[in-house]
Amino acid sequence: MVVKPSFTTPVTVTAPDGSTTTTVPTLTNDQKLEISQWEKNERSSKSLLTQKIPDSTLMKVHSKLTVRERWHAIEKEYTEKGAYAQTELRTRFLKSKCSEGENVREWLDNLRTKREELTSVGVDIDIKDYRSTIIGSLP
Repeated sequence: MVVKPSFTTPVTVTAPDGSTTTTVPTLTNDQKLEISQWEKNERSSKSLLTQKIPDSTLMKVHSKLTVRERWHAIEKEYTEKGAYAQTELRTRFLKSKCSEGENVREWLDNLRTKREELTSVGVDIDIKDYRSTIIGSLP
């Protein structure tokens, strides 16, 4: 069920003497056009967003009424997934081992490259962790 805001809800005003007056606000043509354009943009934005996200994500945000609410839910989900993925990448890097018989020079070059790649996606491996990984990984 979609609940649309009503701009024609009666407004009751009580005067100091206790009398009440009820009026229904009227919108100007410009205001009606602005609301119409807003609703059109909202529908278009929902459609575009729906086309670009995986079905599993769509199922989680489908109940949100506005594009803003949907976007915040998507942002929250992917921020959490991103943090988990970064932690996983960092852990894998720190557990790297040079296998017995593997060319140590090539392995160190690959480790340096992997560190640079991780840095480019926001996973910082500081120099102490880098050195520790090298020392702990050599055969």
